[in-house]
This record gives sequence, structure tokens and C-alpha cells, in this order.
Amino acid sequence: ISEENSAIVREILSKVVSEGTGSNAQVPGYNIGGKTGTSEDVAYEAATGASRYIVSFCGIAPMDDPEVVVLLLLKQPSASSGTYVSGGAMAAPTVGAILSEVLPYLGIDPSYSDEELQAVDVQVPNVKGNTVESAKDKLESAGFSVRVVGDGATITGQLPAANSVIANGSEVIIYAGQAIPGEQVAVPNLYGMTYAQAVERLAAYGLYARRSGGALSNASSTIVSRQSIAGGTMVGYGTVIELTLVDTSNLGRY
Repeated sequence: ISEENSAIVREILSKVVSEGTGSNAQVPGYNIGGKTGTSEDVAYEAATGASRYIVSFCGIAPMDDPEVVVLLLLKQPSASSGTYVSGGAMAAPTVGAILSEVLPYLGIDPSYSDEELQAVDVQVPNVKGNTVESAKDKLESAGFSVRVVGDGATITGQLPAANSVIANGSEVIIYAGQAIPGEQVAVPNLYGMTYAQAVERLAAYGLYARRSGGALSNASSTIVSRQSIAGGTMVGYGTVIELTLVDTSNLGRY
């Protein structure tokens, strides 16, 4: 195809992700393109009267100079999880998660917009051994709020662990001369919550959230569709739960 036609197709595929049904494949800092798909098993429907589908998403990145194509197909997905059966809601978030790891591995650097910076999770610095004031300065400079437990002069522990990647603005707990609690807590069910609601709910249990693919928007229509550790599972304080988010405002036909 001509260079001109290639540019037109890339622009269209880019808009599928930035504005259309593929929005759940977005990756902060990268221009992702793609196409959702939902195939009907017409032979099965003719024989049984019931509907059955194969949903898919094909993701391409980066769109200004494509290097990676990922095609994911899900055969006969079930709606029992509550997730809308479509390529955009089911396959696109996983493709986005894959690309979020592949692109940095290839040495392709992100370029963040102001809106994307608000959606990017942040790595927690190591403050163990620091003075309380120094630790607070480091954490607050990284965008976190801080709660100090204990009255020691230096930090003996922190939640979550150093180098964890968690939601921007989360509260990091630092222990000054006190041990980190060893008991476990049950992970809450976060399905259907917004990212902000999920972060707040997890914080009440001493747990933390990070995005794992899916929509970047913080709108009320963007909700949790999957969590890396199921609700009810017992985990230690400071555990990070990865959340997949989907924008339910534009799901496509199915």
C-alpha cells in the first residue's frame, strides 16, 4: 500500500483506541492503535438458538512507527463474571497490559501528556534507615501522603515495600522503631468500583492498588473489571493488588 494510505489507516486505528471501542487498550505515554472484533458462531446459533462468540482485539504500537502487533482472541467467553462480552471490554485490556511491558523492554520511551501523568502509577522509594523527616520528604516529593507509626528516630519498615508501584497519591505507612504488623487481612471485592474507590477501599485494609492495563480515564464510567487477587483471599498488609479497568461508556455492539 502507499505511504499515504498507510498513514490514513494508522490514524483511524489510533482513534479506535483514543476515542472508540478500543479505549481499554490505552497505555500511558504511548500511541496505541487497534481494532476490536466480535465474531458470531452462526452455525451454533442456528442449531441451538443460543448466541456464542469469539471476541478479539488487535493492538499495534507505537502508531507513529509501528514495531509490535498483538492479536488476542477469546473463544466463547462467559458473561458470568459480569464483564460485558466484547473485544473492547475483554480482550483490549489484556493487550494493553502486554504492550505496557513489551514497549519499555524494546527501549521505546514513553512521552506523557498532562492527563496521562495523572493516571500513571508511581514507584515507592526505599526509605528504610532514613530519618523520619528525610523519609517524609522523599515520599511526599514522589506524590504520596505519609503516616508515621512509632516514635523512633529512624525508619525500621515501610508499607508497601520499597520499589512497589502503586496509585499516585496513596498513603505510605512508615514505621519508626516499630515492627510491621504480621497478621493478614481479607482482600475486598473491587469489581464495579472506580479506580479511586478501589484505592480508597484497599487503603482501609492496609492494601494498595496499581493499574494493570485497561482504560486510563478516571471518569465514573471507568470501573474495575478484574483484580489480580480474588476477593476474600487472605494476604499480608502492604500487598499490591493489580486492577484491570474498563470504560463502560463505549463497549461496541456486544
